Amino acid sequence: LKLVDFGLSRVLSPDRPQITSCAGTLYYMAPEVVTGQSYDESCDLWSVGVIAYSLLCGQPPFHSSTDQGVAKAIARAELGALDDQEAWGCVSHEAKDFIRQLLQ
Repeated sequence: LKLVDFGLSRVLSPDRPQITSCAGTLYYMAPEVVTGQSYDESCDLWSVGVIAYSLLCGQPPFHSSTDQGVAKAIARAELGALDDQEAWGCVSHEAKDFIRQLLQ
């Protein structure tokens, strides 16, 4: 699973395990990135959760009519209920739990 273009990637070293710069697509950014905090490779797991959510449901987990609204929704990291039968009725409990764990 390729999450970013390798032109945007960076190797983390033990003496510098966190990043503070920001580049990427807003919908896939973790709360730490959106709020300007230092972050590490765990943000990649967040992005996997966003991708899994989008593939199973057909829309991103955090959305708004503006980029600022999307950023606020991501920063709050309040994942809505995954019990909506129309969007999630055919998705297994295990898949829902997997997504919840990635997006916390």
